[in-house]
Amino acid sequence: MADTAASNEVAVQEKDHDYGTPHHDGDTHSTANTVHQRLRANSTIMQLKKILVANRGEIPIRIFRTAHELSLQTVAVFSYEDRLSMHRQKADEAYVIGKRGQYTPVAAYLAGDEIIKIALEHV
Repeated sequence: MADTAASNEVAVQEKDHDYGTPHHDGDTHSTANTVHQRLRANSTIMQLKKILVANRGEIPIRIFRTAHELSLQTVAVFSYEDRLSMHRQKADEAYVIGKRGQYTPVAAYLAGDEIIKIALEHV
């Protein structure tokens, strides 16, 4: 019972904590807005103009959404079988991995040499 009360007290302290100030553990916790400002201020990171995502499904769609919010161009690579997929349509540019029938749908995304070749040509 005492353990439950102690854990509830810690949860309340965490809930009321201002994440932009030093925490009792000595770390400074930042809000998402502060992290975004740091990203913008870091010239090395913001030199990115275009990103390539070699994945399929929901993950690349989320990455593309975030990239557009950061004013980055996006490139999708896709297997021939995924040519009508949503992640291909959401990207600014899209390129097929290999030739028709060269790879299975899963193997295409593991074809590192092909993906690097596309990246060097288009990113």
